[in-house]
Amino acid sequence: MEKNELREQDIAMLALELVVPLVVGDILDGREAFDEVAEYTLHEMIGEMAPDTALLCLSLSAGVVARHYRDIPLCGALVKETDRIIEEYAALWIANKNRTASIGDAEIRDLLVYIPEDLEAIADILDAAQPMIMRQNDTAGILCELLSLQALAHSEAAQIRLEEINLPALSRNPEKVADNVIPFPGTRR
Repeated sequence: MEKNELREQDIAMLALELVVPLVVGDILDGREAFDEVAEYTLHEMIGEMAPDTALLCLSLSAGVVARHYRDIPLCGALVKETDRIIEEYAALWIANKNRTASIGDAEIRDLLVYIPEDLEAIADILDAAQPMIMRQNDTAGILCELLSLQALAHSEAAQIRLEEINLPALSRNPEKVADNVIPFPGTRR
């Protein structure tokens, strides 16, 4: 399965496998209660995932929230970002899980180095959209906060893992430098 060959069926199967996106949808649709136990359970479920799995889970879950609140401009950006992440990572994750494809170390390494940044991107957009979503629905706002916290925690875990295997995290943002300092325009490093 090539990266660009994801079908709706593949994404549905991935959501079913990861469970959390389905639970988030059920909570937003009022089919599931969202209390302290549910919140704790979601934290535990996501927290136990490896960073690459959490990235897909959080992308699917954040996409569910964003699609419920499409009228909020930042939710459109969140849908685009989560769709991009799913497009980039899901086929490889599915192939690796099912062992249906031979995955080269270079291909895996090429994706791994971006996981911390992609998790941070989800967290940043969720954080920015959360106050507007909270005004429309308290539960959805709390879900945004939960997903953002998990994205940041997994971003840190992914960064540590990359350092353990001596892979530097990379950035798709050319303005971002290796030490995460953005120099003031006109200054030299």
